[in-house]
Amino acid sequence: MGIYKDVIITYLIPNYKESIATIISPLIQLPLSNDFIKSFKENKSSVEISQLPFSKECIDFVNGPVCLLSEYTAESILGNGSYGIVMQAHDIDGKIVAIKESGKENVSTLQREAIIMRLCNHPNIVKFLNYTVAQDSFAFRLNAPNLKLDFPRAFLIMELCDGGDLDTFLSNYAAQHHDYLPIDLVSNLFKQIAASQHYLHFEKGFIHRDIKLENFLLVKHEPYPIVKIADFGFGRAIADIMATFKGTPLFTSPQIIRKQPYTSKTDLYSIGVCLYRLATCQYPFSTTKKEFYSQMKERKEVEFPLRFREDSRYTELIDLVKKLMCYDEDKRISWEDFYKHPYMSHI
Repeated sequence: MGIYKDVIITYLIPNYKESIATIISPLIQLPLSNDFIKSFKENKSSVEISQLPFSKECIDFVNGPVCLLSEYTAESILGNGSYGIVMQAHDIDGKIVAIKESGKENVSTLQREAIIMRLCNHPNIVKFLNYTVAQDSFAFRLNAPNLKLDFPRAFLIMELCDGGDLDTFLSNYAAQHHDYLPIDLVSNLFKQIAASQHYLHFEKGFIHRDIKLENFLLVKHEPYPIVKIADFGFGRAIADIMATFKGTPLFTSPQIIRKQPYTSKTDLYSIGVCLYRLATCQYPFSTTKKEFYSQMKERKEVEFPLRFREDSRYTELIDLVKKLMCYDEDKRISWEDFYKHPYMSHI
């Protein structure tokens, strides 16, 4: 059943029929239950579809094992993620973990993130540990600022990455060394970013929709830190053609900014922004809101500082960034050609 089972699982709850119907065409060729496919053709109700063996299997996966919140003790607040407050905690065995907590209105969003993470098993993706919904709040106990306390609340338990996020790492390096990252470090960090996206795209059929350096967490390691992507709150299936505005403007494709339909290539654009920022410690366009949107409207092309254009070591990197950040999605480099690019073969 491959990636399509993963896609179905992420959409099965709570809108069984409406969600799966958008991806039913490619399922026709797969060895799924004939009853499962037939139910859509016959316009069966969501309740009837949910009772099918394949649906039940997926629902059991979504529900997951029992998780007792009492097994965890929150220690400190680490920061805010998409739709949640992230805290450091430990379990009854003393193992240090990270917990993301969200309020009532974002329970389904955090559940979708938990499902996507649970489906993944890759060294460059933050490891899922558990998920639950409860009438409780760790954030309240830790006096989280501006907390909207509503119930029930959702809790995503995952591995703790002890090196902070990649954007902070980059900023701290630039401030301490008054220079750019060494090119070998840029290449190693980007290679790990690319590996995570290859797995999500080709093996799991997911599009992240909020790729930015802040969403890549680091695990301390020598000689290079280990990079792990997190924050799957905006995650969707590649099978969708989307039109909703998701993501962070400075890393977001022109199609999302202009509220146009977009595909998985929107993540390629964001990956290009990440590579540009890793190499130059800057953003490709203005960080001032008015000027940024003006540059997007003018279809301004990305340009590298002279130092990089004159350094032959960056020639392939610059070429790749320009292909990734092509304004028109249909002219943007494909996922397949991205991984075949000369820069990728040399890192």
